[in-house]
Amino acid sequence: MKMSSKYWMVLAASCGLAASAVGICFNTNGLFYTPIAAEFGVGRGSVAMMSSIFSVASSTMGMVTPHIIKPKSLKPLLFAATILMAGSTAMFSLCNALLPLYLLCALRGLGCGICGFVTVTTLINNWFRKSHGVFTSIAMTFSGVPALVLSSLFTSVIQNAGWRTGFLAVAAAIVLFNLPALLFPFTLRPQDSSMTAYGQEEYEQFLKQNPTHVIRGRAPHFSFFSAEFALAAGFTILVCIAAQFTQHFPAFAESKGFDSQFGALLLSTAMAGSVSCKLIYGTGADRFGNSKAMIITAVLSLVSNFILLFTSARLTLQAGAFLCTVSAANSSVGIALIASDMFGAQNYSKGYPVISFMGSMIGALSGTLIGYMFDATGNYNVVLWTMAVIQALVIVCVIAAYRKKAASQAA
Repeated sequence: MKMSSKYWMVLAASCGLAASAVGICFNTNGLFYTPIAAEFGVGRGSVAMMSSIFSVASSTMGMVTPHIIKPKSLKPLLFAATILMAGSTAMFSLCNALLPLYLLCALRGLGCGICGFVTVTTLINNWFRKSHGVFTSIAMTFSGVPALVLSSLFTSVIQNAGWRTGFLAVAAAIVLFNLPALLFPFTLRPQDSSMTAYGQEEYEQFLKQNPTHVIRGRAPHFSFFSAEFALAAGFTILVCIAAQFTQHFPAFAESKGFDSQFGALLLSTAMAGSVSCKLIYGTGADRFGNSKAMIITAVLSLVSNFILLFTSARLTLQAGAFLCTVSAANSSVGIALIASDMFGAQNYSKGYPVISFMGSMIGALSGTLIGYMFDATGNYNVVLWTMAVIQALVIVCVIAAYRKKAASQAA
């Protein structure tokens, strides 16, 4: 089936929203921790609280988003969210204490909750049936693109003009990445544009030939108290905790005795790993199964934790950073796919926002805890050992979830 321009518009809009709401507003936060902490005379843990507040506000709004985004409200909400995101970020430059930064982070989080993964995955689920994993991974890949492409630029602005000007550059980037979603004429669902989802006929034929196929298959009975929900939630919480380490790479580099430019390089390298894995992840999931993609990703992340623990050479640290953030594929694409697998397409909007909220809340707390753990120990060793244990638990959780799902379908 040929992709018309409308499908490309939806994909471009989804990529831009993921880039702004996650790639810029979350993944580049670590670049500002050290200069803000130095100017205000506080620890990194206190500054990292900004990300925690942002994550709580974003995940809370993500819970609400499925109930307020309707065919007629989609565009107005995206415009309002962009104003919240870019406006609050620009106002960071006026702050002289942590409290106003915290308050603005809450506003920024509300905007990102509207533009974030709940909306992005809903658009992808509505508009794409064929190669669903691939299109999901393409959109999620853009949550790592800004940190990969713009980290060095933002760091240069911070060093030459100060962190306040750096936030103005970030605000401009938010608007830029949101432009496709704001300007392209697309709708929430293909039927609202008198169209069908991409690959709909092939998908329906596939389900007829494979009636027990898990991915986006028949809707099971949904319950928040089921084993499937508990295991999907456990997977989500674990991978969201692991994802919090990414924003600490600039500080991690400094703890190893390197300068801020190498810290920015580590962050860019980490984002290259994130982008690469997300691009491969969807293809692998469609071909070999979602569970195998999740397990392989966790194993690679586990290996990276030991590389970062026991090496100090530049090249090996870059290799460790590259592998470490392949876990971002699990905390973005993986969560969306396990929600589709465990809940079914019809119940996706019920289950996904809830597990996403749970993961973001716990992840937000862990992001701050990582900062305080560094303040207490002066290094990231305890953090990295903890991350290694988490990745091992991810593997156990995935195996248990898919065995339970298989048993439920066989019953």
